[in-house]
Amino acid sequence: MSPDRQEGNSGWSLRTATILILVAFAISVDEGPVPRLEPPIALAGPFVPFGMCMGGMKPSEQVAYCRKIGFSGLGLQDMGGRVLGEFAGLPEVASGEFKIHSALWWTKVTEPVIDTHWFDSTLDQARRMDMAIWMVLDGPDKSERSRSTAVSMAAKAALRCRAKGVRLVLYPHGGCVVSSAEEGLALLDSLDRLGIPEVGLSIHLCHELKAGNRDRLPQVVRKVAHRLELASVSGADSDTYGKDDDNWASAIMPLDRGSFDSRIFLRALSEAGYAGPIQLHTYNLKSPAAPDYDGHLERSWGWWQSAVVRR
Repeated sequence: MSPDRQEGNSGWSLRTATILILVAFAISVDEGPVPRLEPPIALAGPFVPFGMCMGGMKPSEQVAYCRKIGFSGLGLQDMGGRVLGEFAGLPEVASGEFKIHSALWWTKVTEPVIDTHWFDSTLDQARRMDMAIWMVLDGPDKSERSRSTAVSMAAKAALRCRAKGVRLVLYPHGGCVVSSAEEGLALLDSLDRLGIPEVGLSIHLCHELKAGNRDRLPQVVRKVAHRLELASVSGADSDTYGKDDDNWASAIMPLDRGSFDSRIFLRALSEAGYAGPIQLHTYNLKSPAAPDYDGHLERSWGWWQSAVVRR
């Protein structure tokens, strides 16, 4: 090819590129800038509701509603032998088609005696479903006495769980003796020294925000990742810290609500290699059985499908 021909093609390419740039600029002016698309977050574990919005619904109704949306599992808002037995007896649960991941157990260090007969019967049902016990340690303060009692209670519960072959997972909850994941990790260290290393830990976006850890979320997740077995996420506002009288309204919303970007938390879990279940927190949200139900479970499911892919 001659030098003249090469120059001609170069000039044509330059003019073409200039025209394309001008056209793109005109489109951006007429229609607004093209939004920046966030890459999906890769997570290995299932996404399921934490069924605190399902009070008043029978176990069969809870499972049916979750499956209708697309969820393959559920975390229970409380535990008891009868209710767990009803869940365990459902065909979808018994076959493993629908998974019950956990049941919440609220304890108080001011009432440190565990009813072992009730607890053992509950653990029998939990073992049937390979379900974790999610233990909250509530108390009046964070004094050394309260913390010591919390360690003792967790140790006793863990030994009963060990004997029954059931996993025990600590649930850090705002306003309790253990209120953040880092405080939970410190308690697990105490259990390790007692020869009880098998207790797991959970982390919750709402409780970390309430603990003032909004700007430290990736750091906190990295620190506790090696003990994490359960996690929960929610929509939330960025300024929820210090709002202790709003009954969690600023920290627990559907995923399509709130000014805080919940993907920051999910991305931190992904980067830390977390592979366990992630539960959608639903405290104080409307029940699907309520006449004024607003479809928040369906909306959060849609948000998740657009933001997360299975690893």
